[in-house]
Amino acid sequence: MRTILDSELAGFAEYLLANSLSREQHAKFYVYWVRRLARESKDWPDESWDIHLQRYVDLLSEDSQVQDWQVRQAERAVRLYYHNYCDGADGPRARAPAAVNEQNEVNRQDVLSTVREQLRVRHYSYRTEQTYLAWIDRFLQFGADRRDGGESGTLVRLSRQTPKRLPGMAGG
Repeated sequence: MRTILDSELAGFAEYLLANSLSREQHAKFYVYWVRRLARESKDWPDESWDIHLQRYVDLLSEDSQVQDWQVRQAERAVRLYYHNYCDGADGPRARAPAAVNEQNEVNRQDVLSTVREQLRVRHYSYRTEQTYLAWIDRFLQFGADRRDGGESGTLVRLSRQTPKRLPGMAGG
């Protein structure tokens, strides 16, 4: 496990907030727990992050000043940092490429995999995940069918035009 940099922790705090993984007032505590892990583990043997996590949780559990809920919060913070933010690797994950290309088209598989990842990060149930993905896939297929005249493709053109008045809207 490599050294955790303060610049990465600032990015981690932003990641937590941007993905609604933590309330704004709790993000600083998540960063604190990861920073404390970095400080505590600097002399530990070079092992994987999950082994360090278990050792860290055991260390916190033995500390009389750390309450049980804080141990759980620290474990969640470290898991979010390494599993989600670093994608299980030694460093922060690379940002995903933009879903929309220059021709204003999206790749259906990229969209579905991104949505699947975000639903899993937020711990949605498997059935909810499948339902949302089916809805999104049908919507993207509908857009592809309208553009291609029924031809099934992986790229879907998005329209930037929006109606001035939608059915059922008051006014106008």
